[in-house]
Amino acid sequence: MKTLSDFKRQVSNYEFSLISNSLYATVPEFQSSWRPVASQNTVGFTLKTTRNGEVSESFLDWPMASELTFKGSKMTIKRIFPAHAGQLEPKETSHTMIYELRLAA
Repeated sequence: MKTLSDFKRQVSNYEFSLISNSLYATVPEFQSSWRPVASQNTVGFTLKTTRNGEVSESFLDWPMASELTFKGSKMTIKRIFPAHAGQLEPKETSHTMIYELRLAA
């Protein structure tokens, strides 16, 4: 996959394992385990997630093309959030998630 269009067309063919999340020092096991796509629609897709023995669906909205990069089997989503009015030191912030992808069985 190279583009957002490729990703949207092929997303259900893959399983995802979150390997890095800039908001946390470590990734919880339920997010780092391999998770297949459960559903997809025009606003995003869900991953089948098992946490504490319970199965649920974790929602991810489609990233913008400028937020998405692919390198080998890794997919990176980097979102930039603009500074908020009223902040003492207005500056933009970013959030990065890196997923390992593999073809679903």
